[in-house]
Amino acid sequence: MLRMIALLAAASACLPAATLERLAMDDMISRSSAIVRARVTSSQAAFRGPAGPGGMIYTWYNLQVVESLKGANAAPVQVAVPGGFTQGLRQTIAGAPVLQNGQEYVLFIWTSRSGLPQLIGMSQGLFDIRRDLQGNTGVHRAAITEPMLDPVTHKQVADPGVRYTYEELKSLVLTKLGGKVTQ
Repeated sequence: MLRMIALLAAASACLPAATLERLAMDDMISRSSAIVRARVTSSQAAFRGPAGPGGMIYTWYNLQVVESLKGANAAPVQVAVPGGFTQGLRQTIAGAPVLQNGQEYVLFIWTSRSGLPQLIGMSQGLFDIRRDLQGNTGVHRAAITEPMLDPVTHKQVADPGVRYTYEELKSLVLTKLGGKVTQ
């Protein structure tokens, strides 16, 4: 057993770290297949591909859409986030957020060629919804600490995080989409 732990530790030390491309809000809006304000109703983790060592665990979050700004209707939707815990195995992926059941978010979702619905730019595509003391609804994304590259200069950049009122974010989306919600 000790030998297996040492082997796994050595192998993981050789794995390359991922670097995220920093996405501007306009890029996130145009590249997303859906943008929704939704509440997480449940989650479950499962292997995608071969189960066990070498396979990839995804946590599937079930969402009840409160408002659709692009692409999705009000029906429940799912989003897959890499990492999670299943069959006694845990995978943690840098930059992958963990959503909380019952929490409301704004999610920028893109669908891969294989049909997998994911958050665009990992944590970049997830905004917490919070109310201030005056009852105003705000959206917030904390600064991302993983390495990020500017897509133009290809230099490493810091992410300052993002904060809007919900109405400001909604206006940005609608302006980029030509003033109308797409379904």
